Amino acid sequence: MTTEARTPMVGVDRRQAAGDEQRLSWAHGRPFVVRPSREGSAHFPREVGPARDPRLAARDRRASWTRPLVIGVVVGDVGVGIAAAVVGTAATSLERVVVVSAVLAMVWPLTLLGMGGYRSRLLGAGPEEFQAIARSAAALFAAVTGLVFTLQLQASRREVLVTLTLAALLTAVHRHAQRKLLHRRRVHG
Repeated sequence: MTTEARTPMVGVDRRQAAGDEQRLSWAHGRPFVVRPSREGSAHFPREVGPARDPRLAARDRRASWTRPLVIGVVVGDVGVGIAAAVVGTAATSLERVVVVSAVLAMVWPLTLLGMGGYRSRLLGAGPEEFQAIARSAAALFAAVTGLVFTLQLQASRREVLVTLTLAALLTAVHRHAQRKLLHRRRVHG
């Protein structure tokens, strides 16, 4: 056996051209070549010219399912805030129930927004969605208890804990139902 067969070729570029395709570096601003598509292609529904940017087409396809999902999730979170406040403060006066329901219906979705609970890449995709719910509940609990302590308000800690825990659980159940609905829609096209 010769020595040439066992030693690797050092310094020799063994890559070959891929035909007429133009190769760009992965670090390039656009690491792909935009090719003209056929008129009326299903992949590029809104043709603007001879070449359609695939990123724009992907954004349009993504927006077709993320917008209704985000709207449904926000509406559900407002409803969850109201339901959790009504159940959590049921043993108190009607005025208190109404005030707490109105406040939680506004604050709960805003807290979820602040903790990244409405990012479209998280919705229906993984555990990060539920982690955002848990972070929101913890942050809101800390904010409410800090506010109650600072302003020396009369509020039951049990009431706050039950209301926010119920809000987090109902939100998780609602998000799970929305996720299953999204999966069914994806299967059926």
